This record gives sequence, structure tokens and C-alpha cells, in this order.
Amino acid sequence: MVPSSTFSRIAFNIVVLGRTDSHRHVIFCMILTSKNNYKTRGRAVLDTWGKRCDKTFYFVGKVIANESFITSLNINDDYEHLPSKTYGGLKYIEAKFHDEYDWIVKADDDTYIIVNNLRQFLVSEDHSRPVSFGLKFYKYFPNGYFSGGASYILSREAVKKVISANKAEVVA
Repeated sequence: MVPSSTFSRIAFNIVVLGRTDSHRHVIFCMILTSKNNYKTRGRAVLDTWGKRCDKTFYFVGKVIANESFITSLNINDDYEHLPSKTYGGLKYIEAKFHDEYDWIVKADDDTYIIVNNLRQFLVSEDHSRPVSFGLKFYKYFPNGYFSGGASYILSREAVKKVISANKAEVVA
């Protein structure tokens, strides 16, 4: 039997020695929610895993008064306009915080992410390259697209490329 102190030392090496704090990735979480769900699902993310991100943004399509944690994009809150809503959120974050993040995680309000595991996954990844992680679907587009429900991750450079490639208004 291995002494418990050995397990602690192994766990310490895995968690701590991967990167120093000065090289810690800055993760911004972009949560898409809606007028119908922000009080329940959006608030649940806010109260649980959302606070483990370095900064968390909640986006809705239409204006919601008196909610400081929500940003409205003035887009219809339906599946048809989901690409525009996603693009609007990325543009908002890039415009206001362009060099303050390394990664953006796009998730819906019914997703739960273990942020510490995500940080460990990203330890050896280079955010200065256009890198993305997620489940790609090929049903409608030959080059594929990410399904955002379960989340996907974009490096800062990938976000910049998405925005520069889509200067025109995105329409579903």
C-alpha cells in the first residue's frame, strides 16, 4: 500500500507544477442565456461554476432591466439568431477586453463546467495561436461548426480570426 503522503505529493505535482501563477491562463466565460432563463439557469451558473472563471459574461438577446450581470445584444432570443448572438458576445468581449484574456469558453446556461479541470487541460496550450476545442459537427457545413450547448473554447487569437473573418453582420 502506498502512503497517503505519496498521493498528496503526486497530486501536488500534477496540479501545481504544470504552470506558475505568473503563467496562469486567464479564462473568460461567455454564457448565452435568454429572457426566459436568466433568473433560473443564468443565476445558477452565476452562483456555481461561473464565479471560478476569471471573468464571466452573460448575454441575452433583448434588454432586461435591473440586472447588472446581464449584457443585452439587441438580437432576437431564438435559435435562428444564435450565431448572431454568439458573434455579438465575442465582439463585445474582444472590443472591451482584447488583451486581458487568453481563452474564451462559450457555453449555454444549462451547462456545468469544472473550471479547475479546464485550467489543467489548457496548461500546455498556446493561446497566441488560433486554437479551438469542442465537438465539431459537419451536418450543414463541410468545414464543420461547433455545437455550443456543451461549450467550446477559443484562444484569443482564434477569437480575433473569427471576428476579422466576419466583419459583415452575421445572419443565421
